[in-house]
Amino acid sequence: MHDLLINAVIYLAAAVIAVPLFEKLRLGAILGYLAAGIAIGPWGLSIISDPTDTLHLAELGVVMLLFLIGLELSPTTLWRMRNWIVMLGSTQLLGTAALIVGLLLWAIALDFSIALMIGLALALSSTAFAIQLLTSYRVLDTALGQKGFAILLFQDLAVIPILLYVEALAGAGEKAEGAWWVGGLLIIAVLVAGRYLLNPLLRLVANYNSSELMTAAALLIVLGMALLIEAAGLSMGMGAFIAGILLANSSFKHQLETEVEPFKGLLLGLFFIAIGMTLDIGLLFDKPLLIIGLALLLMTAKTLIVGILAKLAGSPTNDAMRLGLILSQGGEFAFVVMSHAKIAAVIDVDLANTVALIVGLSMAMTSPLLVLYNKIVMSRRVAGAEN
Repeated sequence: MHDLLINAVIYLAAAVIAVPLFEKLRLGAILGYLAAGIAIGPWGLSIISDPTDTLHLAELGVVMLLFLIGLELSPTTLWRMRNWIVMLGSTQLLGTAALIVGLLLWAIALDFSIALMIGLALALSSTAFAIQLLTSYRVLDTALGQKGFAILLFQDLAVIPILLYVEALAGAGEKAEGAWWVGGLLIIAVLVAGRYLLNPLLRLVANYNSSELMTAAALLIVLGMALLIEAAGLSMGMGAFIAGILLANSSFKHQLETEVEPFKGLLLGLFFIAIGMTLDIGLLFDKPLLIIGLALLLMTAKTLIVGILAKLAGSPTNDAMRLGLILSQGGEFAFVVMSHAKIAAVIDVDLANTVALIVGLSMAMTSPLLVLYNKIVMSRRVAGAEN
């Protein structure tokens, strides 16, 4: 218990010091959490030597993120954005993944199934990071921001199939082959029961007019659904995602968001700190030009693909490329995919660490490159006005 409290104080102190500093530098809170993790981890001050247990706990932040994403997926929202979600989202994800798979097969003759897993993981952007940037630049509610949100939404929808693909590569599909239908039946039962039970449960809780009880009910729904779906052999994220969808049209939707958001923010911050501690900085020291070059290559490819798609969807060139840069980094779910793949011995540890490091560097470089791009665009506009 004493060690747990000491670790908690270390994590909180690292976050409180690093995050405001990086926010002041306009580099974003997520990069601050990653830097805090590197600082206290094995490649920094070595205050925390083994972040494994912390990473498992912190993955609950990803679970709650998926729940909140599910809450946003009301049928009305999906229908209104259907064209952008399907066309922009699918083209970006599949196009980026195909390009990465092709490069991996050509450069290192990697097995196709592993190359596909890496390609899909790297095609994902960071929802938390990108939404933060879209909000800070005040474009989230514009047509450009909605296109970016549609792409992120499709990526979030694709996370569950990607995680299931990793489980299949790990042999989870073989182990559950004789009872695959159990998971399907359980999901159907959860959907039916949730539709008729969740809202009455929340109404009953609301009658007591207790914010603490509502918080407990919200956490019970998220974690209970996550554990229930995991018991069927699927991921906890799938359960939380389903719970969010079931409550997307609930009259308690906004209250649930308010209750879960602090836990999501805290655990997601802890998740990024744990990721920072697990990044193999030694690879960066050994091959700095290669790693940085691969991170820039990833960002360039994603920027061009997203920028071209946004341009074809009617956005001005400068805005389209800005959106491409905002979505150019690797995402938090790439860390989850690589972590699961390593644990299941699906992928070589050094390769998984390299992918995770590339994602971390791409996050680190997104904000500075975006600031640089905005300065270049602004200087061109000033020069054009003077001429």
